[in-house]
Amino acid sequence: KSEIQGLHVRYSYNRTFKESVYTQSGSYSNELRPDYTLSFWPLGMKEDEAEKNERMVHLHFDAKYRMEKIPELDEIPEESKQKKLNEQESKKEDVNKMHTYKDAIRRTAGSYVVYPAGINKIYREFDDELLPSVGAFGVNPSNDSKKKNKEELETKELNLEEFIRDAISNVLDENSIRAKLSRSIHTIHEEKTKK
Repeated sequence: KSEIQGLHVRYSYNRTFKESVYTQSGSYSNELRPDYTLSFWPLGMKEDEAEKNERMVHLHFDAKYRMEKIPELDEIPEESKQKKLNEQESKKEDVNKMHTYKDAIRRTAGSYVVYPAGINKIYREFDDELLPSVGAFGVNPSNDSKKKNKEELETKELNLEEFIRDAISNVLDENSIRAKLSRSIHTIHEEKTKK
């Protein structure tokens, strides 16, 4: 757990989100366990308090090591293979699973596939805002020493880094659609408990 720009930040690996009631962390249906989760909540607020008051924001990342098969990959020259791989998209069913995380895990603003090489693609719920969204990031964490691939790899990784910076800006924006939705959801649940 650490702090950034007025937020607590928690990085979790294989965090389990169990079925839970609305005021707690977890899923409203089945138990789910994304590979990586970044959780953000305001400084001065405890984690469980942020969950209860709809001030928590989760981003999930799931590593996938498979892509659509490129039939001609074995037949093209070695120097063209990386270019072909960088043009790949994540598998449709992997992105569909991100919808499951986003929908079922309470206070999730986004879920993303991370896969080797390929195209970065974000599907935004609202055209002009980054969150809520689902998508895929093509990254290659290897220390490939080939000069021709180094710049491409850094660009791919930088896109994910920029995305996280932009997501933090969205989390801090109290006038974002995501923040307004969170406040509305909190109000609805508060009214329900008063009845």
